[in-house]
Amino acid sequence: MTIFKYIVSTRDGKTKDGEIEAKDKEEAVEKLLTQDFLIISLKEKKRRPFLLSFTLGKVSSLEKIYLIKNLSLMIKAGLPISEIIETLKGMAKTKKLKKILEETKERVEKGSSLSKALSLYPETFSPLFLGLIRLGEESGQLGETTEHLHSLFLSQYEFKKTIKSALIYPFIIIFTSLAVFFSISLFLLPKLSKLFTTLGVKLPLITRILIFTMAFFQKNLFFIFLAFISLFFLYLILSKNKKIRKFFQNLDLSLPIIGIILRNINIAYFAKNLSLLLKSGMPIERALLLSLEITENEVYKEKIEKILNEVRKGKTIASSLEEFPREFPKIFLKTIESGERTGNLVEALNYLSLFYQAETEREIKDLSIAFEPLLLIIVGLIVAFIAVAVISPIYQYLSLIEKLR
Repeated sequence: MTIFKYIVSTRDGKTKDGEIEAKDKEEAVEKLLTQDFLIISLKEKKRRPFLLSFTLGKVSSLEKIYLIKNLSLMIKAGLPISEIIETLKGMAKTKKLKKILEETKERVEKGSSLSKALSLYPETFSPLFLGLIRLGEESGQLGETTEHLHSLFLSQYEFKKTIKSALIYPFIIIFTSLAVFFSISLFLLPKLSKLFTTLGVKLPLITRILIFTMAFFQKNLFFIFLAFISLFFLYLILSKNKKIRKFFQNLDLSLPIIGIILRNINIAYFAKNLSLLLKSGMPIERALLLSLEITENEVYKEKIEKILNEVRKGKTIASSLEEFPREFPKIFLKTIESGERTGNLVEALNYLSLFYQAETEREIKDLSIAFEPLLLIIVGLIVAFIAVAVISPIYQYLSLIEKLR
């Protein structure tokens, strides 16, 4: 028998964690689902070594989007679930997803529900995904539910893509300028340095600084590389620690411009997820719990958990939000309050998600435009620094020759 550690959501919207003994993962899932739990996390108690966890394959967000869309279309067409899964398996690109779908098909053919079969893979399918699939099966509206789910995943994917696209140009400029700087300094300057030494020219201060800096990098290149690798792995290890991750995320939210952008991103995700869950007919407490579980930012996880606890006591979402003016601005609070009063909370949340997505895209675009001249100035200064450092000794040598004539 194997011991599994689990985190589940109960029917009344509460989180429960513990351990369960079963002969395999399938039996553990069976035991948890018979108690009407929604599985959020399920892992063997004996964990894999830290470094091995990075070698495991993943199903990409884009592949999940195609999976959900095709699932929705074929369910609406009236095809049997086992046939749908077989078709989806043939369309899958990664071996991991093919294997998941093959095992899912076998379980469905033995009488398992789709949500129950997919619950064996909580590391691939989020609690929101599993919760909505189960809700769709229970309500007999799996086609509509998967369509809503596809809309959410596609919206989030496009939002992330827009953010990344806006950051590509500054990254290219910085990377190119650093590449040029190090290429000239590591390959051109050593040769020029030997030439200057042969000519007996007294090097200017700026040239000596540049040569000394590059000589330091050349001599300690291995140790510098090792330091970067060590810092990278240290970051990965520390990022697993919830308290440390929360500290840095809290710090990020306090930054002048970046903090506002990060706040808007988290608000947009929260509003969109909650809107979809409520639209699908999920009770408010369970909807908030699933929103909590799929939120990646630890600061917002803490706030959403407090909001959930206040809602359980009978308070409205709007009144619970009043305690967190930094994370949820007044306009967000007032729109939620209006939606709760008029009975249009889903519409209010959907409006807020679209509004804050648009705000985030605009702010990132403005930030990128503002950075362009700054980056050009930095590149210009780097080029000027190298040019002066290289040309100054040559000019001095030519001047010396002119005097000797």
